[in-house]
Amino acid sequence: MVGVLVRLRLTLLRHQATGGVEKVLLLVFGSMVALGAGGGATALLVGLRLVPLDVAGAAVVALGVVTVGAWALLPLLTSSDDVLVDPARFALVPLAPGTLARGLLAASAATPMGAVTVLASMALTVTFSRGPAPVVAVLVSLVAGLLGALTCLLASRAVLTWAASLLAGRRGREVTIGVGVVLVSMLGLVGPGVSAVADRLRSGAVTALVEVAAWSPAGAAWGTAWAAAEGRWAVVAGRGLVAVATAAVLWLLYVRAVRSRLRPTGGGRARARVPYRAEAAARAEAAARRSLLPDTRLGALTGRHLRYWVRDPRYQLSVVTLPVVVVLLLVLPLLADAPSGFALAVGPTLGLLLAVTMLNELAFDGSAVWTALAAGVRGREDRTARTLALLVWAAPATVVVSVVGAVVAGRPELAPAAVGLAVGCLLVGLGVASVSSVAMPFPVPPAGANPFAGNPGAGTAALVQQGLSLLVLLPLLAPLLGLAVWAWFTPVVGWLLVAVATGYGVALLAVGTTVGGRIMDRRGPELLARLSR
Repeated sequence: MVGVLVRLRLTLLRHQATGGVEKVLLLVFGSMVALGAGGGATALLVGLRLVPLDVAGAAVVALGVVTVGAWALLPLLTSSDDVLVDPARFALVPLAPGTLARGLLAASAATPMGAVTVLASMALTVTFSRGPAPVVAVLVSLVAGLLGALTCLLASRAVLTWAASLLAGRRGREVTIGVGVVLVSMLGLVGPGVSAVADRLRSGAVTALVEVAAWSPAGAAWGTAWAAAEGRWAVVAGRGLVAVATAAVLWLLYVRAVRSRLRPTGGGRARARVPYRAEAAARAEAAARRSLLPDTRLGALTGRHLRYWVRDPRYQLSVVTLPVVVVLLLVLPLLADAPSGFALAVGPTLGLLLAVTMLNELAFDGSAVWTALAAGVRGREDRTARTLALLVWAAPATVVVSVVGAVVAGRPELAPAAVGLAVGCLLVGLGVASVSSVAMPFPVPPAGANPFAGNPGAGTAALVQQGLSLLVLLPLLAPLLGLAVWAWFTPVVGWLLVAVATGYGVALLAVGTTVGGRIMDRRGPELLARLSR
């Protein structure tokens, strides 16, 4: 059965290589990423042969821990369309959970990233081919490297299989994806954080930290090879036992997860009625929106799109991600000892990112665009309502973040300039997005699906749309950037920038909603056909 599943994996890769242009591009891109990562890791491991053994060992342990963590977390953000990801797809095949688990594990090693991980781990034989017993060190490094690669594959399979149960429900997908986005976004703090800590700690403390990591489940295999090169055989035995125990525990967890996925789900049971409290909360939310918005068609449309920002996980993904981006922009310069003035760019950057989230916002409706077309909603009304639904909460958030950035930078007198530039970026960007989202839309995952599991070819379309939009947006922001530079030397000009940015931004936003509305009126059926694919 192991051979059958491996051949199935290779057959799927071969079919992808001979499929449509989108599938071929995805395969080529994935293979290039895998080869680049594997080649870079192999070159690094070979190069570490030339540095002192203690430095090489610490670097190998750190790299190994990061690799295991990446294998465990990053696959959660990929598409679940692969037939070899979820064991539940084999529920009708009469296989024991252990047999199926072995086959799926071997098939995961047959992927481009799995293969390069296994091959790169064998480069430890070069890194640690020295010490009092180099031959023994090479043999131990070979076994330890393969054990480390096995730990990566088992961690990925176990996490994915256990997560499949959580991702089966819509609320579980929302929570899991949100947590995953936050964790992956915070990875940007790892490098600068480690550098900052290393600069501030004594070398002995750093060595102790690496030694602890070498005994951890994620670093034991890599630490075993390091200890063998140094001739510490008792440490080799201890770390080797930790590495073997880690692989064994992951294997048992994986087999148990496979067994749970092969059980009947009892999908025929009637679904429970939504609790009264949830219904009451929904009614209260709707009443609050009605009290804040006018009783007009534009008010009704704005309330509808405002509800999307509260309930749709694809919109919530942006809401969760943006605060993390703000924290990164505020913290990273401090960790890297960069000038504090970088914090002034937080507000304008947030305004620009908020506008970018609207570049393809119409596609979130998907085939539901027909409701607006059938109801006779004018394109300008649709464009204006979507913009107002964002501005209701995005404009105050942008102003607050801009003021905070100026205070953190130690230049509170530049708060008006930061606010003006941020508001200008937001309004001008929304004007461009009002046109681009109807002129160059592309399909996105439907509601309830993994937001990262894009449709074939959507990545290329997104790059083209965003690239062209930025080419239009940057020249439009040039006057505001000029005033911002002037305000840097003459802070009182910041108040002029607030007035100019508001008026200029509102004018361009009106132009954008008008032009985008006309395009939507003219291409309504074509947009529906394109977004319904």
